[in-house]
Amino acid sequence: MEHNLEGKDNVVINRSDGYISYAIGREQAIRYEPMAPELFTMAPYVEFALTDFELEGSRARASNWEELGSWYYNNLIKLQIRLSTEVISEVRSLVSDAGSDREKARRIYEYVQQRSRYISVQLGIGGRKPIRAQEVHEKGYGDCKGLTNYMMALM
Repeated sequence: MEHNLEGKDNVVINRSDGYISYAIGREQAIRYEPMAPELFTMAPYVEFALTDFELEGSRARASNWEELGSWYYNNLIKLQIRLSTEVISEVRSLVSDAGSDREKARRIYEYVQQRSRYISVQLGIGGRKPIRAQEVHEKGYGDCKGLTNYMMALM
């Protein structure tokens, strides 16, 4: 998506055989002013989205959010939500006498809060793929993706 390129005669766009490149020359710097509009509303820029990509050895093709979400779930999350039968039994007994789904969710949420803590993981595929739910349970910590995945598995 092209933004703020209208009327810019110093922008060169090259398109050929599935490739595209943008170059801009001698663009006047925008001086910071307090209370000025956000830079993205004034400066020229281009957003790109890939259709075909590879993440840590997993190839993907996604041309919309549904395809991307499906690939993400099937390749990065699906195998990470498994829990041992012991953990499943423990959680079932925790919610067995709950009067509603809301009460079950509250109990499970409190369970997660009491037995885990947050850490940040940003390296490699760890920036995208959650820690296995069983590992979060055993170690008592996880990043935002890992804790979310753990909560989903417990639910």
